[in-house]
Order: sequence, then structure tokens, then C-alpha cells
Amino acid sequence: MQLTPRLSASMKHTYGDLSNETRQQLVKGGKSFEVSGAEMDRDSFILDAGLDLTLSTRNTLGVGISGEAGSDSRSYG
Repeated sequence: MQLTPRLSASMKHTYGDLSNETRQQLVKGGKSFEVSGAEMDRDSFILDAGLDLTLSTRNTLGVGISGEAGSDSRSYG
């Protein structure tokens, strides 16, 4: 058995407009409407870390965490 750590880190920079808006209309007609989401972060940090345990030549068991953090938002998995 072999235990292997892994780590990946990066920075993401968003160019252009940070607003999240789109105009939609139903297929069968009707009035168009606007959908607005939360504003995106200009810069954010992305991290992926974990451990992989090799049980045999065909089987590996892994556990990890990934996330993205900016000044106004957080996302983890």
C-alpha cells in the first residue's frame, strides 16, 4: 500500500463585466424577462488537496477537498 498526497493551487482573474444578468423569453411566447445573479469576484483563489491510498495495482481510495474563495463568495466541495 502506498499513500500519495496531492495539492493544486491557483488564482483566477475575471476580465470584463462582473455582473451576472441575462434576458430570457419562453419558447411559446410571452414577455421577455431578465434574470440576475450574484456579482462575480474579480480575483479568487482555487485549492484542491487530498490523499490517495493505493490498495492494489487496480484499486485506489482517495479523499480530498476542493474550494474557491474570493472577496465576496466561497465554494467548497
